[in-house]
Amino acid sequence: MSISTSPIRCKKLLIAAAGALLLAACASGPLPSETPGPTPTIRSSEFEAPNVLIRGKIAKVILDSVVKYRTQKGMQIIKRDARGVEFGMPVPKSNPPIEVRMIYSISPAPNGLRLSAQVFRDTKVSGKLQTSEITASLRDNLEEELAGYAR
Repeated sequence: MSISTSPIRCKKLLIAAAGALLLAACASGPLPSETPGPTPTIRSSEFEAPNVLIRGKIAKVILDSVVKYRTQKGMQIIKRDARGVEFGMPVPKSNPPIEVRMIYSISPAPNGLRLSAQVFRDTKVSGKLQTSEITASLRDNLEEELAGYAR
């Protein structure tokens, strides 16, 4: 019996592989901080990225924690500045090539700083880059991870 692979089946397989890789990278929470912090406040909405209010920490310390955790998971820093950091990770053996990107942003908020995260999947098809946001499918994992940075 021969098995044919249709383009739709391959696309579903690649999407599943990208999701599995990203979930594996998000599987465990960040390392606990040395000093106990305030209880995180997480706001959920279908229309905004998962985020957490962090009190009593400066932006550099928060971003350093994010960088330490994400680089331990195999992600590479694409861009970093005072307001955020962007990571990337190629999905191995994907055809067409797929890269997962995560963007963490810090913004001022009353009584602290707001850390938010977004996840994107970049696919190269016929030399063109197609980007889709997959944050919603990983919302629970992201909210758990963000809460860890507030501790």
